[in-house]
Amino acid sequence: MAGLAVALLLVWAPACGPDATGVLDDSTSQSSGSSSSETSDDSSDDTSSETGEDESSTGGEYCGGAEIFSRPIPLRVVWVVDNSASTLTPYDHDLDPATPELTPRERIDTFASWFFERYPGPDGCHPLAPGLVWAPAGSAGEPPASTACSVDAATVAPDVDSQAPFDTAWAARPPAGGAVALADAYAMAVNSFGGVPEWEQPVIVVLTGSPPACGVGDSETLDARLFQRMNDAWNDQGIQSVVLRAGPQALGTSSEVDGVPDGVDLALYWASLQSVIGSWHLDVGEQSMIQGLFDQASPSYGDCSYDLSVAPNSPPSSPDLVDIVGVNGVAFEKLELDLEACDALTDGAGWIWEEAPKVIRLCGAACAATQCEAQNPWPDNAVEVEVPYLCE
Repeated sequence: MAGLAVALLLVWAPACGPDATGVLDDSTSQSSGSSSSETSDDSSDDTSSETGEDESSTGGEYCGGAEIFSRPIPLRVVWVVDNSASTLTPYDHDLDPATPELTPRERIDTFASWFFERYPGPDGCHPLAPGLVWAPAGSAGEPPASTACSVDAATVAPDVDSQAPFDTAWAARPPAGGAVALADAYAMAVNSFGGVPEWEQPVIVVLTGSPPACGVGDSETLDARLFQRMNDAWNDQGIQSVVLRAGPQALGTSSEVDGVPDGVDLALYWASLQSVIGSWHLDVGEQSMIQGLFDQASPSYGDCSYDLSVAPNSPPSSPDLVDIVGVNGVAFEKLELDLEACDALTDGAGWIWEEAPKVIRLCGAACAATQCEAQNPWPDNAVEVEVPYLCE
């Protein structure tokens, strides 16, 4: 699952003279690997230096440079949650008669606790912006009434500050009732994005205890529109879908009026989901696989490589015109290392040319200073990389 990693803003600084990009202004050095702003001891053997000097490390003056700001943009994820009456029916979730049966609702709640401990909204190392749609709406009637399939617009739309509203809405979940109205709730989830920019690849998570009911307006009929809408969301907007099953996988459904589609071979149904492009189907208990999907999809803080040729910038005419690189106000000198040694550096800090004179790569503590653990909560966690060019 691919996802947007970093939003970049590169600014050309054409001023001529010492400190043209501001990399040398009002900053202090820091010891290798530290995220504090304290000045390092003079005996430190790292290659960072105080950035309050007016001249370059070679005594020259600077004429322009590149100033790069990068910041992860939270991945927008909308949860479509089965809140039908059927989620209160216990079943043998692990096929072990010695363990207590659980309801789909209990399994969904357990999953939600785990998920938001791992992905705490916009403040974590994998920032997310959650949204929420109940399926069906809290006002839904009971089957076989037509109102059993009613859905509302998203309770919470996904946005950078939507975690708190999501938490409030989750805590105030309406009583379970109605039918498994997933297809229409999924459509509401798609609408809640308000459009998807071409650089974004958001996700809809469907948490359900059974396949979707409410086909052709009947609370007991399988709704084939869910798969079609998942395909359309992927093909038209690049929205990926993750269906997480919290109910039986291979047991037949009853003929009772319960808001669950009748006569469905669940094993075949769930297997058929694999044919939907841009989607995944897992049991809510497969946490390691779910974590792998979201770690890959959610934003990261980059791989410590910075391309100086990205518009509106131009790289220096020669690699010799760059002697220092600033990271969050701390200047680091060039290292004589190859790429492998740079990536393996644990004692020290600096940078190398990954592709001279176009792409620089940060090494050791300089790289670590750009990663999640060194940053403040979003949106104040922008990484600033400054590359001043010596005058020719």
